[in-house]
Amino acid sequence: MTVSAGVTLGEKLRFPAEKILSGFDWTQDHPIVDACREQAKGEPPRDVSTREAAAVLRAIRPAAGYFGASQNGLISVGDDGSLRFEPSVDGRHTYLTFDESQAERLREAYFELVSAMPAARESPDFLKKQIEEEKQEELKKKQQKPIG
Repeated sequence: MTVSAGVTLGEKLRFPAEKILSGFDWTQDHPIVDACREQAKGEPPRDVSTREAAAVLRAIRPAAGYFGASQNGLISVGDDGSLRFEPSVDGRHTYLTFDESQAERLREAYFELVSAMPAARESPDFLKKQIEEEKQEELKKKQQKPIG
């Protein structure tokens, strides 16, 4: 069964832009914050669709009960590029659905996903060696500069 997150789901449950702009103080650069600011281009940032976040959340936490599913059907692409859903008992596609009473729970889950600080990882040995070599090279350059 193929499960899709439709445009309608993402538009019904938009994510507050101000929460995006204030939730990443652990880093100066974050692609989601940068995209939100770029989209605004000097205007107040707009709330964003959660379509992609819904797809990710469903993929990584399928049993968490965040979403329901539409009836089975077939999704086809029209000549103009639009998608059409035809209900069918034998259909192999469904759309994610959500209950309005879950809206705040979903927003919290989305925020948790996108604002999480990356886990600390040990650098591979080759990278440690490269960094150490670069530090030594910088130190040599500083020592070779004349003072005054």
